[in-house]
Amino acid sequence: MILIGGLAKSGIMPFHGWIPDAASVVPASTMAYITASVNNLLGIYLIMRMSYSVFDISSSLAIRLFLMTIGAITIVVAVYKAFVQKEAMKFLAFQGIAQVGYMIMGIGTGLPIGIAAAVFYMINNTIAKASLFLSIGSIEYRTKTTQFDELGGLRRKLPVTMAAFIIAALAISDIPPLNGFYSKWMLYQGVIQLSKINNLGFVFLGAMMFGGVLTFIAFLKTIYILFLRKSPKRLEKVYEPRFEMVTPTLILALACIVFGIFVNFVLSKIIDQSILAMVLDFGSWSQMMPTSLIVINIFLAIIFFLFVKGLRPKGGGVLDERVA
Repeated sequence: MILIGGLAKSGIMPFHGWIPDAASVVPASTMAYITASVNNLLGIYLIMRMSYSVFDISSSLAIRLFLMTIGAITIVVAVYKAFVQKEAMKFLAFQGIAQVGYMIMGIGTGLPIGIAAAVFYMINNTIAKASLFLSIGSIEYRTKTTQFDELGGLRRKLPVTMAAFIIAALAISDIPPLNGFYSKWMLYQGVIQLSKINNLGFVFLGAMMFGGVLTFIAFLKTIYILFLRKSPKRLEKVYEPRFEMVTPTLILALACIVFGIFVNFVLSKIIDQSILAMVLDFGSWSQMMPTSLIVINIFLAIIFFLFVKGLRPKGGGVLDERVA
């Protein structure tokens, strides 16, 4: 019962409906707090603590596979739902749901590296997703809309917001040397280790790769729509929001860089010491395979994005609605 409550708080499917509904009506700043407090702290961290500090599910392969299965399903379904959204807040909401799937999979591995990956992923996702929501809030503040059809060409009008959004988006998409790369790298390690115990581990790897590719494509699409394509005439006089709105967004984006560059310091100072000790005792692991999987994700996403971009009608914006 505690697990079900935690899963509902985290927004895992099929308990996810409240998150996109909230994104439709509440301010972007509120959604940034919801991502940090409700989804991650009250959901993911609660599940992790109850699973290993109270009940210790590491001895139950069935429960671990259950968590990883619903995590994989959440990744695949939510990232697709995010890809087809026409409104920025809902796009970020479904992306957040997909990221929860990765965290649940890390907990479900039952391995020290996977558990540490889930906690580190939770922290990194909180930082990057808050920056993304606040960036969209700044855009809405000046343009009075978050509909993709009504936005474009904001690179010169909102340069600081654009920089923060791109950094956070790349962090979510696992681009090195940003913080998201290292937490996903650790998560891959956990799933690879699990695959040595159970053959279903390779199925979970496939779900993670699919989610990674589609996530990066979706953010490339969103960056183009918001900042790079031709600007509607009504946005010609738009300019950067106030200092107090832009500064938190930029600080969070810069934290994505700092947490990525100083990853060892962050792991030793922020990740729970008991979890870190388990990871250190776990020994060494192969660096080549998880790194290769992430690089393949990035390569496939760029190739597919450029291919779909080439299908757009002349004179139209990238990823025309019929293509998207």
